[in-house]
Amino acid sequence: MAKRSRPISFGSQFDPPVADKTPPSKSLTSASFLNLEYAGQSVDQKLDLYLPATGKKPYRVVVWFHGGGWFLGDKRDGIAESAEPFLAAGYAVISANYRLSRRAIFPAQIYDAKVVIRWLRANAVKYRLNPDKIIAAGASAGGYLAALLGTSGQVQELEDLSLGNPVQSSRVNAVVEWYGPIDFLQMDQQLTALGQPAYHSTANSPESNLLGGMLDENPEKCRSANPMTYIKKDNPPFYIQHGKTDVAVPYLQSVNLAEALRAVIGNENVALEILDNAGHLDAVHMSPPYMKKIFIFLDRHLGK
Repeated sequence: MAKRSRPISFGSQFDPPVADKTPPSKSLTSASFLNLEYAGQSVDQKLDLYLPATGKKPYRVVVWFHGGGWFLGDKRDGIAESAEPFLAAGYAVISANYRLSRRAIFPAQIYDAKVVIRWLRANAVKYRLNPDKIIAAGASAGGYLAALLGTSGQVQELEDLSLGNPVQSSRVNAVVEWYGPIDFLQMDQQLTALGQPAYHSTANSPESNLLGGMLDENPEKCRSANPMTYIKKDNPPFYIQHGKTDVAVPYLQSVNLAEALRAVIGNENVALEILDNAGHLDAVHMSPPYMKKIFIFLDRHLGK
């Protein structure tokens, strides 16, 4: 995620995150393993692994998914900003690429996210990672993937075991999700209610490109892609954050997700932060005060 306060726009005028290929500070890492192949079906199926310079072994692991509307972006875009707070707190960080919508439509993206988790568990001993303390995290399109990972554990239609490590579980133990689109069919209605332009239902929107067709012509695909479809009692704890002035993804997406989760897994397992003056990709989202709250939440649910 890149440092920006100016909101992005989607569609043909999509304004991508500012690319930052700078790796995390060497003072925060003991080792970096770059471009590890987690599956062999696409050039996108690679990840980077960063181990913290200090921390309890085996390490808790944050698996980070980049944004970019599912059609652009890279695992090293803004990686210093997204990884360094977690590395400093003693977490290992995996930043993973996934198949982009110009190469494959949904559910390829969640297939890839899940095989990343299976790869992690298969290689946990080798890299001193804790397979029982895996946090899915991401912002915007990456936040969506983290949320869907959290709710769809063991949902067979969203898992392609042929991609690798089929005996491993793809369940995660916690989710940290920043301003991801969740319920595609509600986005334009919510933006209109907030007095913002609506464009997600157009043929050229990131969501339409992800699903391979216009949203209102594919309601069943929208349902299948919606993380709220799969909420159940054994879902992991969620920390959700969204800016109230986000004009790309309406903050009501996160409100509705949090409410749906709370109704099933309990208030104590869901934290929702709505930031009054924050927009999409706003640097405040990962500022120290809010990261501190995230670490407290994770310590409470996963232990140190």
